[in-house]
Amino acid sequence: MVMNAVNWLRVFCVGVMMSLGSQVWAVSYEQQPLSNRAFAEEKPVQGIQVKLRPRQVMMGQPIQLIIEGQNLHQVLKGVDIPSYRKDFAVDDLEQDENRFRLTFYPLKPGEFVLQKQKSGELTLPQATIKVLPNPEAQVTWQAPALEMLSKQMVKWQAQIEVADPAYQVSLHAPHKLDEAIELFLPKTAASFSQLRQLTASFQMPEIDQAATFKLRSPVVHIKNRGNRVWKFFDAQQIMTLKPLPSFLPMGASVGKIDWQAESLPWFVESQKLYYWTWRFQAADMSEQALKATVYRLLQQLQAKDVAWLSESFSAQQTVTDQGMRVEMQVQIPFRVETSGRHVLQTLSLRYFNADNAKVEQQNLAPQSLLALPSWLIWLAQWLLLLLALLGFFMLVFVGKQVWLNRRFKKALKQTDKAQSSTLQAQQIWQQLQNWQASQQALMDKSFELGQPHSQVAALWLQWYQRLVQPREAENEALQSLLRLINEQLFADKKITQEAFSKALHSWLKHLPLLPRKNLISRYFKAYAQWLNWRR
Repeated sequence: MVMNAVNWLRVFCVGVMMSLGSQVWAVSYEQQPLSNRAFAEEKPVQGIQVKLRPRQVMMGQPIQLIIEGQNLHQVLKGVDIPSYRKDFAVDDLEQDENRFRLTFYPLKPGEFVLQKQKSGELTLPQATIKVLPNPEAQVTWQAPALEMLSKQMVKWQAQIEVADPAYQVSLHAPHKLDEAIELFLPKTAASFSQLRQLTASFQMPEIDQAATFKLRSPVVHIKNRGNRVWKFFDAQQIMTLKPLPSFLPMGASVGKIDWQAESLPWFVESQKLYYWTWRFQAADMSEQALKATVYRLLQQLQAKDVAWLSESFSAQQTVTDQGMRVEMQVQIPFRVETSGRHVLQTLSLRYFNADNAKVEQQNLAPQSLLALPSWLIWLAQWLLLLLALLGFFMLVFVGKQVWLNRRFKKALKQTDKAQSSTLQAQQIWQQLQNWQASQQALMDKSFELGQPHSQVAALWLQWYQRLVQPREAENEALQSLLRLINEQLFADKKITQEAFSKALHSWLKHLPLLPRKNLISRYFKAYAQWLNWRR
């Protein structure tokens, strides 16, 4: 009677569990006696429970397969986990002796059937999972090409559209990745907008024979306002990796590189330390790959009597929407050991552009260095300083002379307003004497403005001719003007103002504002004499 009650209770429990099968598997198994002597030493499997939940999700939500029991490693060997990757992406797998948990996410909306599986005493019944679109988040993937070259950098892009721009969007590495493949992800989350794009870059390994492997997609994480994280995956790709063309040298770079080298100084000081700066911008290439390329380029630096010291690197690596970008600056210290002319050889940078399948090359033309000893450079610097001072004094003199000449010509033109010819002659003569005094003060540093000057027109003319060395036309015009002044002031002849103005303007027409070369040379001679006199 008791045994019948127990059997009835067992049947009732199984019926209840089967009625709940539309949402969760929950099946218990009793291990049958083992008849095979090969398993005699194995511990019996008792009370295995299988759960699959939930049976209806929307994109971004997880599904879990949980198996609990003792000594699970015996019964899980025949479970076909890869079959789940047809319509789902496996995100996490936890397993110990008594518990197995598989977390996977849908790749696209729809209804998907998990086929029945049997492994030993374990049976996973057939189940249907319904996947609904996520009304608040959509991800569109752009997978890389299926054929790649050795060491090539490939991009896997995700375009994300969210209903709320406050949702946090980021890109993460897949659960499992081949150790030979290096993954580069953006360091920051996508911008604060509803439509965003993120790119992951995969660095393919270096191979010498064609190979096939599986590449899992990066994972998009979307954190909503409820702090729940939706995860989106793309289907894994079966990639064919081919070796580089045979005509390329070992270790050839794959990507795109732009190289800029600063020009070296035309002449340098021997035994002095200098720095040569190179700048690189690389696309679809990692920092380590670019650095290896730079090292090969540095090996070409060979010049007699030029010592190249240890270089220094500074680099910035970023993953943009266009893929991997690297900016690098290299400082190369060097020292020229001996004086003389040194020519650096041509430098060649070669790399393989996978986009057009061509070898591209950048050449740096030979540069010449003229190395001078330190004492010669010191002497040249002092000479340049003296020339600079000389030029400065010349500019000062020319500027002052222009100012004096302009003021002198303006004052002479003002004499046209004199009330009589006698007064005009006196004013012209006075301006001539004032200009003579200013020139003597400029030429002779020991001259004082209060010293006497020429009182006779003939003596003034001789002084002017000796100082300025006027041209013939200017000299004739000046002589005519001085003759009229002499006749008006000292010979009691009546000269009209019209005659004075005509003679004056005839001379002013030939009088330049800028000093002549002989006047500049006389000024520097006078300045040198003044320096000797001061000593």
